[in-house]
Amino acid sequence: MKKGVVFLFVVLLANFAYAENVENYNDISGLNIELALASDLELIPRAAEYEFGYLRAELKYYPAENFMQKLVSKNPFSEPKATVIDQDDYFSYTWRDLRNGKINYGYRAEVKTENKIIPITKRVGFPLRSLEKDAFEYTRPTEFIDINEDIEEKAREIAGSDDDLYRVAFKIAEWIKNNVEYSLTTLTAEAVYPSSWVLENKKGVCDELTNLFISMLRSLGVPARFISGTVYSNTDYKFGNHGWAEVYFPGYGWVPFDVTFGQFGWIDPSHVKLKEDYDSGTSAADYRWAVSGLDVEIGKIEINANVKQASGKISSPLVIEIMPLRDKVGFGSYVPAEVKVKNTEDYYVPAQLFVSKAPGLIGSNYKEILVEPNSEKSVYWILEIPADLQKEFVYTAKIGVNDHFGGYGENSIVYSSNFDGFSRGEAEEFIQRNAERDTKESFSGLKIVCDTDKDYYDEGESAKIICTVVNEKETVSLDVCLLDKCGKLNVQGRGSGSIEFIVEEAYDGRLTVVAEDDSKVVYGNVDMKVLKTPRVKIAGYSPKKANYKEDVNINIVIETNVQLNNVTITAGRNAVFIDKLDGREDFDFKMNSKKLLDGLNVEVVYHDEVGKKHEFEEKLPFGVENLGFWAKVRLFFIRLF
Repeated sequence: MKKGVVFLFVVLLANFAYAENVENYNDISGLNIELALASDLELIPRAAEYEFGYLRAELKYYPAENFMQKLVSKNPFSEPKATVIDQDDYFSYTWRDLRNGKINYGYRAEVKTENKIIPITKRVGFPLRSLEKDAFEYTRPTEFIDINEDIEEKAREIAGSDDDLYRVAFKIAEWIKNNVEYSLTTLTAEAVYPSSWVLENKKGVCDELTNLFISMLRSLGVPARFISGTVYSNTDYKFGNHGWAEVYFPGYGWVPFDVTFGQFGWIDPSHVKLKEDYDSGTSAADYRWAVSGLDVEIGKIEINANVKQASGKISSPLVIEIMPLRDKVGFGSYVPAEVKVKNTEDYYVPAQLFVSKAPGLIGSNYKEILVEPNSEKSVYWILEIPADLQKEFVYTAKIGVNDHFGGYGENSIVYSSNFDGFSRGEAEEFIQRNAERDTKESFSGLKIVCDTDKDYYDEGESAKIICTVVNEKETVSLDVCLLDKCGKLNVQGRGSGSIEFIVEEAYDGRLTVVAEDDSKVVYGNVDMKVLKTPRVKIAGYSPKKANYKEDVNINIVIETNVQLNNVTITAGRNAVFIDKLDGREDFDFKMNSKKLLDGLNVEVVYHDEVGKKHEFEEKLPFGVENLGFWAKVRLFFIRLF
């Protein structure tokens, strides 16, 4: 019995940054944001007689310009009227000769933000050897950045032997994101908890997570500072107060890291930076006054923001390729899926990846990734194929992965009760083996050249891969692997050796071949081409009946899954020739119904992309009505013979 085919389309909801039906600014090129900050002061008499000299408020929350942020307009206000001085990084409000009552003040501004990555083109070495004085100030501990032995030990453990500052900062941010819970319970505290408490208790709000990140970096001698501002949150569906960090890269400047949002080396354009400081404990405004017989009550600073205009989409600098270890597996199988991410730019690109389609998934559906200039990096997910499916069906499902720039990659996987499967342990072992390869040095003087036994393969056809390892140095003993198939190969110094792999079913695209020993690794590629089996069908036709001897114009819709070349379509005795047919197309044939007593025979003769000839034929039923006596006799004998 021929098995049916079921197509599955499973959409996974990502973390809050990718929620549906709300604004998502991750892939927007820029925003114009209207900003309003307001606060109040109240003068309360303590005696019948009082004196008022002056009252000054210095508002430190100020939308200064930087690499990603431009100030379009700023308009301070106050009631009663104050003398306002714009100091370029804060507003100073001064009131004189006031009586008791309430003072309202603040500013309105329009800020243009851009979705930009600071282009770090070269590796910044770690540890840092020298620093400018201004940057060095941001390596010291503070009240909330309290660097203790535990913080330093954990930071050094995470950094390991890595000599790349970007990777070190990225790994520390990633560790905090994955191991310290974002918890609103700490909001009930009277003050922000210090970094040591956050590390010990593994929880905190954005300010506390950021302080811990800064503490770990400073413990390693890396300058980092605290940023206060506002950002749009897809959990609250509005702008709110927020804290993130900036890390100093010698030769490049300050690079943003938002540990809470998982944005490591970039921030989305809904971030509006208002203040930079040593930690989260400094106030947003300073106050001075010269009064007698009066109390001054200070109100909270309220921040309101909304998007006035959004620019267009950005283009992703990443190319995403998805490769399941096998694209045909059995029910209940656990399949490792490799997601290759290629950076097309000459600078580091940090990105968020998330699985948007999958038949099943183990663990979180999103990951953070840092890809070095003009290089590739792989991340892995394990797909969990459903076990309780109907044995008589073959299932096909899509695997889709997005990046936050709007880039997308897709592949498919087929599963049936007739295919072999993987255990979860086998899947995890495969991923572990590949992760270990990332830590190995590259072989010098060693290269892999692979080729296939045929130029192209038909669907379902097996393939032979021959790989030759050329060695220009000393003798090596190698494990050579293609997908889940591995073999041993000894290659003499200044010699070569070959190994063969049989792939049960040819793969359309590029596969990676790996040769390694305990400490070093080298990669090669092999390209295979699989010809899709052409499938032609009559998707529809009309009319489907006519009166006897009536001239009728029949429209036939022909559909194909691949491009066909040199196509001849014959309907009855009428023929049409076209150079190519791709997708779905209509054809008209004029004929007399007396030729259609036995139906309409349609024949399609065509050539595939390599010139191979194919034929398709189908007889379409056609109703001929109002037949005369002799026509009925003729129809009887047609059907009889």
